[in-house]
Amino acid sequence: MLVAASASRLSHRARGTIVKLFSHGPDARLRKRSDIARCQSDGTKIHCKHFLILFVPSDASTSRLAIAVTTKLEPRANRRNLIKRRIREVFRSVRSQFVKPIDMVVVARRDVQSCDISDFRRELIGAWRGHRLLPKEEAP
Repeated sequence: MLVAASASRLSHRARGTIVKLFSHGPDARLRKRSDIARCQSDGTKIHCKHFLILFVPSDASTSRLAIAVTTKLEPRANRRNLIKRRIREVFRSVRSQFVKPIDMVVVARRDVQSCDISDFRRELIGAWRGHRLLPKEEAP
């Protein structure tokens, strides 16, 4: 019994470390309205088929993200949240690879509901690489 209890505690601690390593916590979010307004007014715009991306260099030590999906675009909250989760996942997966820290606002546009996660990944990462926010992909 004692061995099983120790093993479960160890796995829980290890799980917590992995979750923190790959999480999208408060330090990865643009939380203040002034930061979002700065992106919108002073930011560089990237127009994609399904997204409008606005970004400015960040004062923070890491890149941060804000996402906007309007009810006009998708009236159901669960579907808006799914779109946000997919955008967050793509950002989280490449967050450490950005050339320099940036503050970014991603605005979802028409027909984003028909995209799957691979479309999100291809379009967002392609836009970020095209504007030299991410390093170029190495040839295999």
